[in-house]
Amino acid sequence: MNSSIDFICLTGSMPDTPAALLTQMSAEVDGSMLEIGHAYTVCIDLGANYTAGSSGFVAYVSGVTSADPFVYPTSQHSFTLICDGCSDTTQIFLGTEECQVLWSPRAILATAGVLDWTSYLDATALQVGMYYQLCVDLDGENQTLQGGPTGLDVFVSAVLDYERPIDGVFRANLAQKIRLMCSSCSRAAEAFLGESCRMFGENTTASAPATLSPRAVFQFDGVIWSVEIDASDLHPGGRYRLCIDMDGQATGLTAGDTGLTVYLSPAKELDPLTILPLPQQTVGPFACEVCSEVTRAYLGVECPGHITGLVGAYNPGDTDPQDLNQTNDTALPGKWFKSSGDGGLLANPDGVGWVVTLNAENLTAGYHYRLCLDLDGFDTALGFGDTGVKVSVVAELPVAPEPAPEINLSSVNSSNSSILDADAG
Repeated sequence: MNSSIDFICLTGSMPDTPAALLTQMSAEVDGSMLEIGHAYTVCIDLGANYTAGSSGFVAYVSGVTSADPFVYPTSQHSFTLICDGCSDTTQIFLGTEECQVLWSPRAILATAGVLDWTSYLDATALQVGMYYQLCVDLDGENQTLQGGPTGLDVFVSAVLDYERPIDGVFRANLAQKIRLMCSSCSRAAEAFLGESCRMFGENTTASAPATLSPRAVFQFDGVIWSVEIDASDLHPGGRYRLCIDMDGQATGLTAGDTGLTVYLSPAKELDPLTILPLPQQTVGPFACEVCSEVTRAYLGVECPGHITGLVGAYNPGDTDPQDLNQTNDTALPGKWFKSSGDGGLLANPDGVGWVVTLNAENLTAGYHYRLCLDLDGFDTALGFGDTGVKVSVVAELPVAPEPAPEINLSSVNSSNSSILDADAG
C-alpha cells in the first residue's frame, strides 16, 4: 500500500509537514517545522480519488532524543536524558503508553549540560521487571503545553548492583559467577549478557555469535542472589550489558536492562609489574591473546565502568587531584591522581606478551594501580575496562644483588695438589 501521509496540527487547517510516501505502513516525515511540546494529528490521503482525513492517531513532539533505559525501584533514582527544548521547569514521569496515567510522580529537570538533563524519580510504586513509557511535559506546571510520550521505554530493574568477583575481573569463560544486589528477585528470574537487552526479541534462548550469552537462572544461597553466566562465546575485551527477565521462560514479562555492564578482561599477569612515578615507564610484559598494536592502555585507580556502565570514564592523563571517596583496595590516602597517560601496545621485544610505555609522573609511589585496556584503541566500539592486572608504583626500583665472584676451580685444584704434595714431602 502506497499513499501520502501528512501531519496536520489539531488547531490548523493546513499541513504542518510536507507529504511523505507511506511504504510498508511506515513513512519518514520532515518534522523540522513542528513545535516541540505540541501534539499533531496523523492525517492520511489514500490517493487521487480520496480526500485527506484523520487516521485517528496523534504524534507528540517531545524534544527528548535519548534517556537512561532503566530505573531502580527507589525514591530518589538519578535519571539522565538528552533533550532539545527542555528547561528547568520541564517535568518528566513514567506512565502508560499514551501518558494518560502517571505511574510515578512528576519530577523536575535540572541542567547537566547544553542538552543534558538530570532528575530524581520516585520509582517505588513501579513493578520490577516491567516497562513504562517516559513522558515529558516541557513547561511543567504551566498549562500552555500538554505532556506526552517520548517514545522511549524505561525498564524497572530488580538488580541494583553486583559484587566484584574474587579475582577482580570477569573473563570470556564458562561459569562466571555474578553476585547480585537484588530487590524482589526469585528463582524464576533469568539473566544474560548482551550487547543490547532487547536485540533478539522476547524470551529468546537463542544466542547470536559473540553478542549474547545463554540465559542463566537466579540462584539464592540464603544470603545473596547470584547467576552463573556462560561467557565462553563472548569477545574478550568486550563490554556487555547485564540483562534480566524477571519471569524467565514465562511470557508475561520481557528482558530488560539493569543499567549494569560487565567487562570481560582479555589480559593476565605474567610476572609482578613495577614502575617508577616518572615519564616514559614501560609496563609489562603481560599476556593478551586478542591484543594488537591498535590496543591502548593506561593505569588508573579504577577503570571506567568498573561497576556500572554509566559511571563517567577516568580520562588518561587526568591531573586533577581527587579527594579520597572510594573503598576499593587501590584507595590512596588524602589526595591522589586518577590515572597515568595512555599509550599503544607493542609486542614485547624480549619475549612473550605485550608492553606499553606510559607517562606515570602523576601516580603515587607506594601503591598499585589497575591496567585499563581498550582493545580497539581510538575506535569507539569497545572502550576501556579493568583487566585485573595490577602495577606497583615504587619510589625506586630494587637494586639487583651483585653476583658472587666466580671461583676458578682449576686454581683450587692446583692449590690442593700443592698442599698434598707438601704433606707428602
